[in-house]
Amino acid sequence: MKTNLKALAGIVLVSALVAGHAQTATTRAHTAKRSTPAKPSVESQIESLRQEMNSQIQSLKQQL
Repeated sequence: MKTNLKALAGIVLVSALVAGHAQTATTRAHTAKRSTPAKPSVESQIESLRQEMNSQIQSLKQQL
């Protein structure tokens, strides 16, 4: 009898966790789409890093 009760309690706990996670994930997806600003593209990030690296190289060359 105790084993059946433990199994039932486990099933209830797991189903509650899964339902809670599904509800939270749906809520996050809706709010994330509305509130997140557009991120810069990968190309623009690479170009920015390339420019920064080139300026650092030029600075080091001048120091030498």
